[in-house]
Amino acid sequence: MTMRLWSGSTVFHGLALLAALVVVAGCVAGHGAAPSAPAPSPAPAVPVGEAAPEPWVIELLHRSARPDGVRVDVRAVTEAADRLAMEVTGASDPLAAWRALLEEDGSVCLFVQPKGGALAESVLSRLRLVALQPEAIRVVHEAAEAPAGALWILAPSLTGETLAPQALESTAGGAPYVVFLDVFSPTVGGKPWHADAVIAANDRRAAAFASRRLLESRRDGVLADYGALATRYGLDAATIDWQPLVLH
Repeated sequence: MTMRLWSGSTVFHGLALLAALVVVAGCVAGHGAAPSAPAPSPAPAVPVGEAAPEPWVIELLHRSARPDGVRVDVRAVTEAADRLAMEVTGASDPLAAWRALLEEDGSVCLFVQPKGGALAESVLSRLRLVALQPEAIRVVHEAAEAPAGALWILAPSLTGETLAPQALESTAGGAPYVVFLDVFSPTVGGKPWHADAVIAANDRRAAAFASRRLLESRRDGVLADYGALATRYGLDAATIDWQPLVLH
């Protein structure tokens, strides 16, 4: 596998998607101040053997994901997945990017939770396209079954203070190679939200941080506290490299 090496540690506090969601959420939430944030939970431990690299997050907003204003276009999901793979690997074209995410022997393990989902299907179809032996692509749905170096594809949601799937805040399974987050249509407080975005992060703590920041900001109608959430997950806010991208 080939991972892009990020230069610098620029922290992007004002993101296009987050800024947009605060305006929308404010209109939906009505009057009154946003609820106060609860005391942070202890940061999840890093599993044995899992390195703690400087965290990076790539957030990709697709502004044309719903041509009819209702349904997500599958082609838009694939386009977003291709762009994420290129950003993660530094490859110059999508197929080269997906090849770079295979192991040297052409195999790869995907941890997908919950089952299905447009992003997971797009990633799987792309990997099958470039793999010499499609049967070498293994898919698991339990974190405990995911070996170190697996590609994680998760669809986060937020109910009250509970972030799902639980794998984001657990230590089960091996260290992921990269975590892809499907936030095209996440649920926040049981209600679907047309966020039309995908996110990549280089470990589960960065992925949990990005998920909770995005979904709590939507829920509360104000940007979630960057530093407090970073601390919650044992991260240094000053070292998080968050890159926002937009597709039209």
